Amino acid sequence: FKAEGKTGDDIAIFTMGSSPHLLEEMKKDGSIIRGTVDFNAPGIAIQALDLAVLLAGGGTVSQKIIIQETKKLYPQDIE
Repeated sequence: FKAEGKTGDDIAIFTMGSSPHLLEEMKKDGSIIRGTVDFNAPGIAIQALDLAVLLAGGGTVSQKIIIQETKKLYPQDIE
């Protein structure tokens, strides 16, 4: 995008993931990266495994369980 002269005012990218490199790029003035969503895969995996162990052991659940470990990040959220 930069090679084509597209700057943060001309284009915006929102991503999934929050690698340190991505977060550093997102903080830069004029960055085309405007936000990201961190899905916290390890947190989701722990919740899913806990539920699997419960069900495998004969346990039950009385309601729908929504496994959700997401965090929206914008440049102003990054220290």
